[in-house]
Amino acid sequence: MSDRSSQILSLHRLTPRCYDVTNVRTGSIRDQLVRATLLADALHESGMFTGESTGLLILGAGVAGIALGLSAAHRGAHVVIVEKRSDPFWTLRSCPWRTIDPTEYD
Repeated sequence: MSDRSSQILSLHRLTPRCYDVTNVRTGSIRDQLVRATLLADALHESGMFTGESTGLLILGAGVAGIALGLSAAHRGAHVVIVEKRSDPFWTLRSCPWRTIDPTEYD
């Protein structure tokens, strides 16, 4: 496993085999997509999922959850995404505006 993958996993690890990407809600959709995709890459590289026999449960169908699920499924994981609301992207959709400043790009 590469140093980059180790760093990504340690950044998001709550417990062994449990990772939290809720801290990626920065306001930047691009940042959420990149971090979730990097986490999927790191999980795959570490051997956490190696194919469809390995299941991945994702809690939350926001930008990061959907991006992580799609990336992991593309790498062969069987993905289940659970959302407590009736539809995905609720937080993003409920925002009446998107503020972009010089340090955040969407």
